[in-house]
Amino acid sequence: MRLILKNYKKIMIFGLIVSLIIILLPIPEFSLLLINILSAPLNLVIQLLNTLSLYHPITNILAWLIFIVIVISPLFIAFKYHHKAYHSKLFIFVLITLSLTSTYFIYGILNHIFIKPLLMDSWNQVKPIIVFSMSIILIGLILTAVGLFFFKRLSNAKTGILALQVGLIITAFMTSIMLLLPYQTLFADYSGSMNEIIELLKLLTTSLISGLLIVIIYHAVALLEVIKQKTFSTELLPYLKSLQSSSQLLLLFSILMPIFNGLLSYIFFHSIDNVNVTINFPFTEIMFVSLCLVLSYILMQGIDTTTENEGFI
Repeated sequence: MRLILKNYKKIMIFGLIVSLIIILLPIPEFSLLLINILSAPLNLVIQLLNTLSLYHPITNILAWLIFIVIVISPLFIAFKYHHKAYHSKLFIFVLITLSLTSTYFIYGILNHIFIKPLLMDSWNQVKPIIVFSMSIILIGLILTAVGLFFFKRLSNAKTGILALQVGLIITAFMTSIMLLLPYQTLFADYSGSMNEIIELLKLLTTSLISGLLIVIIYHAVALLEVIKQKTFSTELLPYLKSLQSSSQLLLLFSILMPIFNGLLSYIFFHSIDNVNVTINFPFTEIMFVSLCLVLSYILMQGIDTTTENEGFI
């Protein structure tokens, strides 16, 4: 984790590079790109099995073996961990459901059982929708199984903190990717009109808030790294102050920027075609920084109490 913290900036820069690639290269819109990414694993499995089964009788046998291994794998994991006390019955049930569901989905797509014979001509148009829908279900089951697998292990405080750190870093990475994507639509047909200039200013304020959120997550992850070693130590104070200052700044911007955007639309409403004076506050960011401020205040009080007790002893 310390290695990840040292390379945190590089990870965020990589996210921005990915975002720039999506914007600059002739790649479909992000929503379509996301659909293709989520559907890719299931599509790859289906194409592989289909190609092997049609190529030769021997490769057809190989395709069946691969199919059996894929659908049996969750059952093997369930059998391996069913006797472990730290795994719940729900974990086993999810794995069994994943095995049965993947069997039904993969076999069904390969044999076209999800479409009526009269509609076979439109299979190529319907298939992406079916594969994407099934991919979402399978990914949901996999993530549920992974979450249940680690949930019982979170009784160890260090393991729980590590899981929280990983979640925060993933959030920061996805935020860095999403930071520049809204500009793709804006600059697709940019003409420099007042509407587009105001929209650009709104996007810049949103990007500023997202950038501050990435900074706060960095301070939070660094703070958690120290907490794993010493919970109420004076070594936490520099990290807490950095977290508090950046959280206060983001809280201020989260309140002022939506008001600024609304006033901007109101002032220039004569020059724009689409007047939108609504003020939408980023409540997710506000709740997150408020939680950071409250927790940092609690930790600072704990440090003061611990210092007083040690001095008394």
